[in-house]
Amino acid sequence: MKEQEMLSRVIGVLTQSGQWYRDIHRDPHGHEPADGRVVGELVAELLDGALPTGLSEEEERELRRSTARLVSVFAFVFHQLAEVHDTGRGDTSSSELLQQLALKAGYGKGED
Repeated sequence: MKEQEMLSRVIGVLTQSGQWYRDIHRDPHGHEPADGRVVGELVAELLDGALPTGLSEEEERELRRSTARLVSVFAFVFHQLAEVHDTGRGDTSSSELLQQLALKAGYGKGED
């Protein structure tokens, strides 16, 4: 996949995940953080031909699933940062927001 095509796909994922992000904030109990279709398709395209040979079906499936989860989490954090930017909040820097998200996830300073 060429870089321009990859960029286009990533923008598509961020656009779609933006809708999921807004839906979560309207009804936090009624939506999953990402439905996975767009992310799953992107990951499948990115990994096609890039996976090492010799993986079992189960290993390949888990690698694709883990990669899709990672992309989904990056998209979610992107939207958290974008929300702070879009609302013009000057009281929180992107570094502070990332630190707050890390603390919410259970990782404080000094922890791995």
